[in-house]
Formats: sequence, structure tokens, C-alpha cells
Amino acid sequence: MDSRGVLEAIFHVLRTGIQWKAMPKDFGAAISIHRYFRFWREQGFFKDMWIAGLENYDEADGIDWWTGRERRWRWR
Repeated sequence: MDSRGVLEAIFHVLRTGIQWKAMPKDFGAAISIHRYFRFWREQGFFKDMWIAGLENYDEADGIDWWTGRERRWRWR
């Protein structure tokens, strides 16, 4: 099972809100996917991914950290 497939399966569960055991069989064994989820969560993988996403968004001038407001592009 490749990491990309595992991540897609985890995102499916989180996005849809289904129980792990109700995950479609196409993704693989639910217990294996859940083990990866728990391991990655304990290792801080999802937190690191969240921080990287915020940094990328910030580099795109998307957040004004001083006011906490999101900057939006306006078409004129």
C-alpha cells in the first residue's frame, strides 16, 4: 500500500465523516489505514502538513498576521 493511497483514504474518512470500518474496500483494509492515521498523528505529520499549508498561503499574501484578517484578491 503506497503512502498516497493511504493519505487519500484518510482524507476520505475525514471529509465524509464515515466510520473507519465503513470505508469502501477500494481503499484497502480499514484497520491498516487507521493504524497509519494513528501513527502519523502521533508523529505530528498532520500538524506539520497544516503548518506548511499556512506558510504557503502566507507566502501567497493570503493572511495579514498583524490583523488576523484574510487578504482577498479583488478584480477591478
